[in-house]
Amino acid sequence: MLRHTFAFALLPLALLTLVSTDAGACCSQRTFVASTGNDANPCTVVAPCRSFAAALGQTESHGEIIVLDSAGYGPVTIPNPISITAPPGIYAGITVVSGDGITVVTGSSSKVVLRGLTINGEGGQNGINFVSGQGLQIHDCVVSDMAANGIQLEAPGSTVLVTGTLVRQSLQSGIYLQGTQVAVLDGVRAEGNRYGVYARSGPSVTIRNSVVVNSFSGGGFNLEASSADSTMTISNSVSSSNSGHGVAATESGGFSARLTADRLLVQGNAGVGIFVFGDPTMVAILTGNIITHNDVGINIQHLAKAYTRGDNTVVDNSSSDLTGASLTLLTAL
Repeated sequence: MLRHTFAFALLPLALLTLVSTDAGACCSQRTFVASTGNDANPCTVVAPCRSFAAALGQTESHGEIIVLDSAGYGPVTIPNPISITAPPGIYAGITVVSGDGITVVTGSSSKVVLRGLTINGEGGQNGINFVSGQGLQIHDCVVSDMAANGIQLEAPGSTVLVTGTLVRQSLQSGIYLQGTQVAVLDGVRAEGNRYGVYARSGPSVTIRNSVVVNSFSGGGFNLEASSADSTMTISNSVSSSNSGHGVAATESGGFSARLTADRLLVQGNAGVGIFVFGDPTMVAILTGNIITHNDVGINIQHLAKAYTRGDNTVVDNSSSDLTGASLTLLTAL
């Protein structure tokens, strides 16, 4: 009788152990991928997976996928809050033949972090496509040769941080923002895209310590308010050798745009260095900028208003240094 009682007493413990083992086999807080991995593995450090997609299925929400060595790890769609990290010195590639390289479609309270990834387009549309979610951080990544945008940011109500990232040779924009979001771009380089950075209809974007060069058919930094109010603040940055305008801000349809450009070097652009167009609600604040060797230095059109401290250096532009409306001192604002 005592023997039977002891056996039944052990049964709950055995069931608890079974449940715990099964749960642990499903997902881990930290998973790994490697060039020698296998997607049938549990994605541990000693038995890594081969692709980001397989590792994602083995990673808990708010967990992390870590790259162990240099290889290509394939496109991935991210539905949960997660981080994907390639340490310095490791090449973690994604080749995009069709569709998007990384698609983020998380919930409204979810955040995703991408670090140290290299995304190459071979017919694919967007390198990184942020469709939905609370937040996205992109650090130290390289995105090249996309048929649409290098990085496309359209998640409504989201926050975005992009640092130390190179976007180049996209057939549309290096970084494209649309909709109600707050974004910070710091230390970004956009090179050889159609447009460098393009913010349209709703975003509030802050750009600092960044460079846009050689946009092949459009401008460098672009702000457009056509279906929602939009804001762009650029500081300590460069827009150079673009086939369009160095910086352009436009509004239409009764929506307002606000551009602040502080301590920019805007040089060698085939269009206008800084172009501003819109109704009186289109406000530009231009302080401490060097604007030189463009076709036109500054062009303020329609009813737009532009303000300055009187400390811009506008010199040696081909056609004219200033056309359109004059700049007004900030004390009048």
